[in-house]
Amino acid sequence: MIMCLAPGGVTHLPSVPEILDYRERLTAAKDFVDNVLFPDLLAAAGVYAGDLAASGAGHKNYLTWGVLDEKSQDPYDRLFPRGAIYGGELKVQKVDPKDVKVYTKTSWFGDEVGAGKHPLDAGQEPIQAPTKMPDTKEELSGKYGWTQAANIGDQPMEVGPLAAVLVAYVSGRKSTQKLVDSVLAAVGAAGKPAVLMSNLGRLAARVIHAKESVDNAIRWSDELVANIKSGDTDIFIDKPIPDSGEGVGGWDAPRGALCHYMRIKGGKVESYAPIPASNWNLAPRNDKGVRGPVEEALIGTPVAIPEKPLEVLRTVHTFDP
Repeated sequence: MIMCLAPGGVTHLPSVPEILDYRERLTAAKDFVDNVLFPDLLAAAGVYAGDLAASGAGHKNYLTWGVLDEKSQDPYDRLFPRGAIYGGELKVQKVDPKDVKVYTKTSWFGDEVGAGKHPLDAGQEPIQAPTKMPDTKEELSGKYGWTQAANIGDQPMEVGPLAAVLVAYVSGRKSTQKLVDSVLAAVGAAGKPAVLMSNLGRLAARVIHAKESVDNAIRWSDELVANIKSGDTDIFIDKPIPDSGEGVGGWDAPRGALCHYMRIKGGKVESYAPIPASNWNLAPRNDKGVRGPVEEALIGTPVAIPEKPLEVLRTVHTFDP
């Protein structure tokens, strides 16, 4: 998938035949989602819900910049709206990319690189890492990861399909609520969306996200053909690059929240910083020692065979397969 390279996310203006071919492929994808993927979720969720719902909760902080605009172009009115949920409280709060802070005390970057700085003020150059894994607990307590820790303020945030689905559900998106409610009923937890704050929720949300996306992609392809037929072929308005300024673009990629920050000075890029999903989910501890989302989700995970901790791998895969 090409993202953030051109307005609309593509580098080619499609013809009507190409759009119709795209729609045909979408129809096949929708058939698979409707008749295989989603029914399989409902069948499997009821069987495995017990173990999956009891593991992988983590901080229960969720963030999505939102994705797929509606006509209003309001980020809080997207198919998957922008928003944040804190501490498992099913209440959506507004969130601004300017609230993002970067920490590097436990990353292979200088401590001063992050230290709670705005992404454009944090550095990008790593320091020299050791040539082997730490052998002792003392060595492990220092720097141990390549990923900078992105937080909202000093709060680690989980991103990805679960965050997008939970925010959409709590925001009142009717189609999302219907799908979520059907999953909750299948696992014997009707009316209890908090059960999705778990490994079960991440797996279910990925399927729900796919169904919402394919259903609406067909709708949008039909609207695109109708616009072309009516003569509405404008794509975007080209504007000159300002001499100076600062901009930010928050969107959700398939793995979760993605934000690009840029500062222009003298008509040139002075500072640029991307904050992808890995800087959220795979973040190491921040400067206060608070674990990142994946680390926190692993705490308390029961392992049947310590020499083969497959349960750890399964939890990690619910974040990023």
